[in-house]
Order: sequence, then C-alpha cells, then structure tokens
Amino acid sequence: MENIKHIKIFRKRFMPNETLHLKNDIIIHSDEQCLVTKWKSIKPRNDFTHGYSYYMLNENIKVSKFFNAQDMHLYIL
Repeated sequence: MENIKHIKIFRKRFMPNETLHLKNDIIIHSDEQCLVTKWKSIKPRNDFTHGYSYYMLNENIKVSKFFNAQDMHLYIL
C-alpha cells in the first residue's frame, strides 16, 4: 500500500449531502486489506468525544468504536 503520509480519508454522507476530508484523523495502521484510524469528534458532542475506526478495504465496510470523555466505551457502529 502507498505510504501512510499520502493517504487521505473522506467521509461521504447522503443526509445531509456532504463530503468531508477527515484531515485530523490519525492513521495508526495501514495495509492492503485494512486501515485503522484514531479520531476526535468533528463537532462537540455530549455523548462521545473520540474513537477508533477499522476499514475493511476489500469489503467496503467500516466499524467504529466510540468513547466518552472519561474513555468509557459507549458503542460500536
């Protein structure tokens, strides 16, 4: 896979219709089959503040784990 420094991640939403460059996400692992990122919520929220995402590149699936400010695991989506 290409150098981690050259990977750019975008989030595509349909409601509302928007595409957002996730430029602040930190890539902690990358290979041909998966990508793992660490991130902070884009907009301030009371229910969660940060998390991790696991992208299964060949299956077009993303799984995210959400945490609150006290690092308590909230849910996986």
